[in-house]
Amino acid sequence: MPRVNLKRAAVRRALEAAFETTVRDYGQQMGLTFKLAVFDYPRTTRRKNGDTVGSPRDVYDLGGLSDSQSVQKVSSTAFKFEWKAPYAAVTFLGGTTKTGLVIPARNVPHKTLELWDFSQAFAQNFSR
Repeated sequence: MPRVNLKRAAVRRALEAAFETTVRDYGQQMGLTFKLAVFDYPRTTRRKNGDTVGSPRDVYDLGGLSDSQSVQKVSSTAFKFEWKAPYAAVTFLGGTTKTGLVIPARNVPHKTLELWDFSQAFAQNFSR
């Protein structure tokens, strides 16, 4: 049987590089998802930009949440996305105001993974 000689360090570097590129691609894809009208919302509202929107809608408005996104490399195989906008959690996870108004979740990170295939992007980045 033929013997395969893998250079493990080279393979590991290639995998890590492909993963980092894919994570950064994912971040860019999330930026696009903010602008897609794919999020259900139970009522019509007037945005700060003056637009009146119904459902489905995007979650971009003035772009504050999208612009507050950052990614940090924690290790060669772990990255942390964070949004500095004070309303990030209620936008992504939903909530209820003090007056009882229900704000539905509009989870951009999750929706991005529904619309964009991370594993396929990783495979493409690895094969380059």
